[in-house]
Amino acid sequence: MSEDEIFRSWKEIADYLKCDVKTCARWASECGLPVLRFDPDAKRSRVFARKVELDAWLANRRSPKAEPEPSAVRRSGRPLTIALAALIIGTPLAWFGLKPLLTPKPKTPVLAYYPLSAADATPAGKYEAKEINDQLTSILSFGGRVSVIPIPGQTDSAAAGNIHRDTGLPDPDFLFLAAITAGDGPPSLNVVLKEADSGKVLWNSVFTKAFADLNACFKEIRTEIRRRIPMAGDSVRAGASGPGASVIDEYAAGPYIRGVVDNGAEDPWSLYAKGARLADMGDATANDLAMDIFRQALDADPRFALAYLGLAKCYANYVNFQGFKEAKWLDKSEEMLAKAQVIDPDRPDYYTLRIKNLLMREFILRGDTSAEYFTLAAKAMALHPYDGRLCGIVGYCRLKRFDREGRASDLAEAARLQGIAFNVDPTALGNANYCETLMLKRDFGQALNVCAAVERDHPLQIIAFRRGEILYFQGDLAGSLAAFRTCTTPISLRIGASYYEAMIAARRGDKVEAFALLQEIDLLSPHKEAIYMDHLREASVYAGLGQNGKAEAILGEGFALLGVSGAYMMKSYIEIDPNFDGLRRGPVLAKMNFRKPAP
Repeated sequence: MSEDEIFRSWKEIADYLKCDVKTCARWASECGLPVLRFDPDAKRSRVFARKVELDAWLANRRSPKAEPEPSAVRRSGRPLTIALAALIIGTPLAWFGLKPLLTPKPKTPVLAYYPLSAADATPAGKYEAKEINDQLTSILSFGGRVSVIPIPGQTDSAAAGNIHRDTGLPDPDFLFLAAITAGDGPPSLNVVLKEADSGKVLWNSVFTKAFADLNACFKEIRTEIRRRIPMAGDSVRAGASGPGASVIDEYAAGPYIRGVVDNGAEDPWSLYAKGARLADMGDATANDLAMDIFRQALDADPRFALAYLGLAKCYANYVNFQGFKEAKWLDKSEEMLAKAQVIDPDRPDYYTLRIKNLLMREFILRGDTSAEYFTLAAKAMALHPYDGRLCGIVGYCRLKRFDREGRASDLAEAARLQGIAFNVDPTALGNANYCETLMLKRDFGQALNVCAAVERDHPLQIIAFRRGEILYFQGDLAGSLAAFRTCTTPISLRIGASYYEAMIAARRGDKVEAFALLQEIDLLSPHKEAIYMDHLREASVYAGLGQNGKAEAILGEGFALLGVSGAYMMKSYIEIDPNFDGLRRGPVLAKMNFRKPAP
């Protein structure tokens, strides 16, 4: 073999060093093995190495802490690393195409889950697939011992590079793919578990009776994957009760799985899927129907925790959607959550609903529950760091704390967590909060992308309103005006849109139109709401028209209403609104009692 010999793949390099490809890649990332890329700027580029450089590297390895020499490996006849351990602590080969080979691995194995799609295109079929996805995401986490990253809209790892770069998602150790197929017979559920770096299939199965007994199907999936993914606490017996026990094992204890239910009865899972769809509609009648369906599911299986979680959501909906500002509904919701927690402890949706309840309690009672929901958030995020709904609500909590305290770190963390939530479910309505965070960070392009994704599934006026806001601050006044003119109901949304139309008129110097819109607002709402946004928007109109004294007086009233809470959000809006350009450094704003934001 010539000294000028060049090896042109990981396999050729590994064969020469008498080691496996994973060990070779790890030496390149950790021990300076001289492996180069044909395209240095492309992380997926093919690699090459020169024989003379490899020989020199082998000769110069002197560190006592270094990896054993390849010759020692050859003498022992044993593989250099244990394959299963490498899946946990080894460095993957840039699966996302986003990170270098030296990316540190998390302490728990990471599983990327490609959500399934429905066999039929009906809304009901799509929704049932969504609920199955949520359930699979939960059971695959094994109570937080596996980090599960649901990857939306993907069917294979080759497309995973679409994941946004700014969310901090780790490279996965394993891939889990699921699909619903429909032929001449009943639909079936197909599942596959793979190694992420090698693509090796560890397990696959087809459940032809999945829709007749989904709980039993989930139990088998959980059991089979548990056998193949090493995780902390492996001394806990699979299926054991107590800490670490499977949530599906708990479901299996219910009378439905034991065959006690009459053959003609609808199974609890199908009932839950229908109820969950109705509970998400935000309609009073649909909410009452959902409660009835969840109770039917509990009649069939009294230990079906998802039905208790569904009821908890319905009770909270009385406050969240229907405007009943009474704590008794949140008390009932907490009662249902407690029952679910006993049956199926520490689900991500349990924490999500509890934190939402505390936020609503804070709103209706005008209190401060932040210490409680941040304590819950810390525990929940330790168990489920990549659950979309949980990340979304915890991100909102961080945004609220930024509002109160002005910590730049809270705004950054809100964006990170809401970014994860967006990646998991791009069309979720809760991503509207992410739009606001991006807008305050001046990332208007990404804010519009998120808004467009949400509008695909939720063509609602409130989303059009958010889009109008983003376009206004970005400087697209024509696009902003067109969006706001579609916002007609409810009356509070119409008033907000009229304020923005007046702000646009002021920015264009149209004093007549701006004041006409302010008069229209006075007719619609003679008394300004005791919230900062009405004061902020009215002040923007006057500031845009150059009436700084009037604008400063209105801003002073708004800040006086807020006290501490809301001050930093109001200041952030002032910073991005061009109407305040001539006032932003004026004496009134300079006197506003803002504490210096913490890092």
